[in-house]
Parts: sequence; C-alpha cells; structure tokens
Amino acid sequence: MKAHQTITACGVLLIAMAHAQGQTTFTKITTGDIVNDQASTFTGSAWGDFNNDGYLDVFVCTWEQTNILYLNQKDGTFTKVFQGPAFQDADAHLGAAIADFNNDGNLGLLVAAGGASDVAENPVLYQGHGDGTLTRSKVPLSIPAGFFWAAAWADYDNDGFADLFITDEGDSQSSGGKNMLLHNEGNGSFSRVSSGTIVNDITASRCALWADYDNDRLMDLLVINGALETISSITTMVMAPSHGY
Repeated sequence: MKAHQTITACGVLLIAMAHAQGQTTFTKITTGDIVNDQASTFTGSAWGDFNNDGYLDVFVCTWEQTNILYLNQKDGTFTKVFQGPAFQDADAHLGAAIADFNNDGNLGLLVAAGGASDVAENPVLYQGHGDGTLTRSKVPLSIPAGFFWAAAWADYDNDGFADLFITDEGDSQSSGGKNMLLHNEGNGSFSRVSSGTIVNDITASRCALWADYDNDRLMDLLVINGALETISSITTMVMAPSHGY
C-alpha cells in the first residue's frame, strides 16, 4: 500500500457542479479536510444522510487506520467526525455499504475488512442513530473471519428488509473464498444462506452490485472477480439472476 495518499479515486474526489452557458462543468474543490486529509491508503467510501438533515454525508474507509465520517454542513463544506466507536477500529478496511437495515429510519453500515491482508478479519456492522453517531451493532452476523473486500445491500426476497452480500477473495494460498449472503430476518437478526452457487463458488471476488436488470421486480447480483496474484489481472464477471429464494 502506498503511503500518504490524498482522498481521490478509491476514496473521495469531491467535485462541485456549476452551470456555464447551459453546459454542466465541474470545479475541483481544494479546501477543507475532506480533500486534504491523508492516510496510508484510503480504500472505499459511501454517501448517506447519517444525521437526517436532508444532506448527504460521506463515510471513508482507510487501510489499517481508523475510518472517517464527514458531515455535510449544507454550505458546501464538511465537518470531520473521528470520535466514537465507529472511528476507533483500525483494521484492513476496504469498503463500506450503507443501509437502514433495521427499518428504524436511521442509516447504518457494514464495513468489509480483511481483503488484501495476510490475516483474516471480521466485517463490522454499525448501527446509526440519526444524529451523525455510529456504534457497533449488537446484531451478530455469525460468519467466520475472512478476506472481505466489499459489501452490497438489497432486499432480494422483497420482504421489506435489506439483505447483505459480502465478497471474499480468499487468502494468498487459496484459489479464492466463499462469498457471504446474509438474509435479514426482520427481527434484528441475520441468517447465513448456505445453499446455491452464489455462496459456494470459490472465487477471488472483489466487488458486487445489485440491480433488477430484467425488470422482474427481483434484485439480481453482479459479482466481479480477479486473480489473486495481481490487482491488474483480467477480471471475470458473474451474473446471478434472483429467484427470490
């Protein structure tokens, strides 16, 4: 990992939009913590309104350092939040996925960890409280430690609760890992789905995206895989149509 990277491509490149002569243009923002903070490596980010003020905030993951939340001040600036339980964990964080997973009106998030690391780690689920604070959720995910890269939420069975998919690339000695699909039981708990190719294929999975690509009102899943030897290797894509399970 390169040292002291400014938040850019894998973190956040904050750009303001302006209109000139009827054409949309972009102006790079160069002031404020959000575009000048440094870390060993910024690895992922996600937008969400964490304090329910109607403006999008941004959560940023770092590699083996603490994560950061930037609260939108409604005037084009952001205030950095670096205190609290969600900003004390210093693991191999790689990606964040945001959802109101318990339907309480407040956004929480899952931080994937362990990918590209020599040691398996556990993903961390954080509960949001609607005021810009996050605490570790008491909801057990009940999955083993792994080499997790990314996560994606979607209600794949249309029961009104967000379910969770987490990619696992496996360790450097294996041909890949098993991805995790967690069904939201709607009662504050998750159950791990153990059947189907979606969770039994051995692949070095990096990214995942849910979408209803065939307009059948069921969420489908795209998983992007890459060889373990190099991050620049040719990737393969696996499309998994949903049948609602």
